[in-house]
Order: sequence, then structure tokens, then C-alpha cells
Amino acid sequence: MKKYFNIVILLSTCILTSQNLKFESASAGLGYFRTIEGSLNYGGISYSFDLYAKLNKNKISLRLLSGEDLKILGSSSMSIAELNILYGRNIAISKVFYIEPFIGLGYYRLKDNVNFIKQDVEKGTIYHKLAFPIQVNIGVQLSKHLDIGIINSLNINPLINHYSQNLYLKYKL
Repeated sequence: MKKYFNIVILLSTCILTSQNLKFESASAGLGYFRTIEGSLNYGGISYSFDLYAKLNKNKISLRLLSGEDLKILGSSSMSIAELNILYGRNIAISKVFYIEPFIGLGYYRLKDNVNFIKQDVEKGTIYHKLAFPIQVNIGVQLSKHLDIGIINSLNINPLINHYSQNLYLKYKL
């Protein structure tokens, strides 16, 4: 279970301690997530935190995303968390608009409070899986140090795939 988390942490540490890596920016986002499996229709609020670094012309991102479905009364049906290390590039569309596609490797954690994954296990079961995230950032540069945009993310894993979309505010160093 924790081996997936350890793999991502080890990979992140190796990449982030590279001599050529230059920290570039950090962002925080708020949005939603939704499962994309046929009969499973769960989703809720999500928040994210990203650190970005440059490696020559490429970008490396360390991303934490967490989400939980919203219930006014009672406990939530599910909660998710992911820690991803992503590789991508910045593609300038104009002086202020850009697109940043990323692909990577991640750790995925899901807490199932209603047994929608497996009916014969205890409620509140926590699953840990290795994931393959795909992410596209679409941003606008507001000033020399501040960007705003949308992060579209797809998390592919053996348990349940989900999509998330977060509005973000990015501060450049």
C-alpha cells in the first residue's frame, strides 16, 4: 500500500534534487472532481497545490490534489487524494496566454465510505494505487509574478478514473 507512495516520493526527491532544476512557481487551486466510470457517478469539491520547476526547456511539477464529495447531512461517500510528479512544457499562444501539457506518475488514495468499489468490504476502506495523471494547464499572465487559469486533470488508475478541473492562482518566483 505505502509502496506506491514511497515510489512517488523517491522519484520526486531524485528529480527535485537535480543540479539543473530551477524552481519557478507555485499555485493553489479550487474546483471539482468527478468519476468517469459508467455507473459510478460520484464527485465533489477539490483543491490542489502545485510546485513548478524548470529543467532546461521542460517543466517538472509536483502536485497534491485532494477532494471529497459534499454532503449537507451525514458523512461523505468518498474522498480522494493524489500526489503526482509530472513532466511537461510551456507552449506560449501569445504574450499572455499559454498552455502547459503534462504527463506523469502518481500515488492515488481513495476512501470508500459507501462500498461502491467492492460490496463485500467494510465501509471506510482505504485503497492505495499507482496512477498515471494527464494534466493540461490553460493560463493567462496577469503580471510579472501572477497568473490565473484552469487546470484540467485526468487520473488513470486501476481502481476508478476521475477527472478534475480547478481554477488556479499561480505565483512566479
